[in-house]
Amino acid sequence: MEEGATCAIGTLQRDVVRVVDGVEIWFGFSSNFRPPDADECKAAKKAAKKFGESFSRVEDGDEETASTEGVFTELLGFGVIFEATGEFFFLPHQKGSLDLAHRLDALISRCRVVTYHAQEVVQRALDVGVSKVEPSTANFVDCRVDAWLMNPDRAYDGGISEVSGCFEEVTKNGDASWDSATARLRADLALALRYYQRGSEIPRMQGISFARIVEAKIAVALGAMQHRGMCFDRHEANTQRAAANARVEELQNRARDVIGGVEINLSSAQQVGDVLYNQLKLPPPSAHAMKGAKSSHLSTSVDVLQQMKHPFAQIVLDHRGALKDRAMCDGYDKATVVNAEGHARIHTRWNNTSTATGRLSSSAPNVQQVGRGSMRNCFIAPPGRVLVAADYSQIELRVLAHLTEDERLISLFNEHSRTVDVFCAIWNAGRNLPIETPTEPGTRDIAKRTAYGIVYGQHATGLAEKLNCSKFEAQGYIAAFHRAFPRVQQWISRVIQTAERDGAVIIPFSGRHRPLPKIHSNVFSERSEAQRQAVNTVIQGSASDLIKTAMLRWCEATKAGEARAELVELVAQIHDELLFECEKDYVQEAVRVIRSCMEGALCLSVPTPVKISTGKSWGELVEIAIS
Repeated sequence: MEEGATCAIGTLQRDVVRVVDGVEIWFGFSSNFRPPDADECKAAKKAAKKFGESFSRVEDGDEETASTEGVFTELLGFGVIFEATGEFFFLPHQKGSLDLAHRLDALISRCRVVTYHAQEVVQRALDVGVSKVEPSTANFVDCRVDAWLMNPDRAYDGGISEVSGCFEEVTKNGDASWDSATARLRADLALALRYYQRGSEIPRMQGISFARIVEAKIAVALGAMQHRGMCFDRHEANTQRAAANARVEELQNRARDVIGGVEINLSSAQQVGDVLYNQLKLPPPSAHAMKGAKSSHLSTSVDVLQQMKHPFAQIVLDHRGALKDRAMCDGYDKATVVNAEGHARIHTRWNNTSTATGRLSSSAPNVQQVGRGSMRNCFIAPPGRVLVAADYSQIELRVLAHLTEDERLISLFNEHSRTVDVFCAIWNAGRNLPIETPTEPGTRDIAKRTAYGIVYGQHATGLAEKLNCSKFEAQGYIAAFHRAFPRVQQWISRVIQTAERDGAVIIPFSGRHRPLPKIHSNVFSERSEAQRQAVNTVIQGSASDLIKTAMLRWCEATKAGEARAELVELVAQIHDELLFECEKDYVQEAVRVIRSCMEGALCLSVPTPVKISTGKSWGELVEIAIS
């Protein structure tokens, strides 16, 4: 094997469902190129239910086995095909043997690796004993990422056959059977190599070569995060599940008392709507609040209920929250895998192609949906360690200041953000008052919602709904912001004009682009949405580039020995926050490196400070001073 050779690597798994008494139903094969067949999966689940009421949990320390809603994929091995010779090898996985790990180590460290869904390949490689895959030096090409870069409004999660159109090729054997699993894997590996070769020739890829490299490295980093997982306290989850059940029952009783002893199913939107609008005679929601309603029934959405000043509406909201807490406890607990040390960990899937702006998301289960409540107490540090959270402050507004070059907004972040609250300062600036002027209660929230509404491309009608005020008042808040920071509106106009001219927008830091085919639509709502997407994509996409750069700087710092990788590990990315597990005695040293990596990620015209917090659990983090 020559240094710098190009090869394609993929995984092969068998798909099973397991029953309580140990019975396994094997229903097919899958790989990183092709997910388990949905119809076969459904049939296998039905068959499994004949043998038991529920599926068993993985608690045997086998980290090569992943579970999603009762479906397990057991690793059989890795396929490798070399570009120069076309030779194909299958490297079987034998539990307890290090031979596979040594071979993969050599391939990943010496070759350019072409694949589809790189983080899955990296996770599996680490699961079988590969010592480390360095994002800063690993040379991966992910044709799934390449396809997403060309068409970021699609996630390409359905398998390699989905990306063929991006590479101007129709896959004739895309639906070939799994009669010979290794033959199917070999064909997909060859397909990935062909897409890699075509990708370098496609004109659309020429301007995003830098983004192609960065996003592939991010995929490697995400694979390492998936392998590590997050430590989870199942005892705390059981406690919270019991509390949620008690809360559901209590709210059901309170609802019955409030509406005069009538029994009601609070989970039924139709019954809730009947009580709100027919029995209690509450005023119906606005036309905007009805947007997206699935039927002709008056809306019972969260936004609508929050506007209603009635105890019953609040009971419904609290009931939904309790049901969500219970479901989250169940979902996270079922997703845990108990490792060899006896610690329960959740190995969420980090998605790098699921949003057009480039922001990361997670699934199976989604840990980014955990709000700032007691549920976060279930995510803990293992013995001897603490969690360290590094959170960017107002990062999208800071990006907005940099992009728009608005002198007053830049000055606010450069000169005043350490002495006054940013949103109070924005409120005062909009009324031409001194920045330090005390504000009335509630005005900070108005300023915050207005500022972020502009970032997200929200119009006056939407802002009025969020603030529960008239459209006229909302227009006044938006106008005040633009009076204070006039270059913001000028920049927004330029972005929209560019999108109309080019049919797309470009994110300046990475060169990633997003086509906006409906920017010239004759339908006002479609054209307006495309304009909103144009502005939001540039801002959120830039913020996404910032935190991804910070992640890669962290990987480079650990490789260079600036931080000791065995003492501190990146385990999650939650929007604008990076979450680490760190040895208790190493926190101060780790924090200095984390702060340097994040605050120096990109050179902006405003600072990008991070707030550092530590704690035994994610829900008990306490901000610390950085020396």
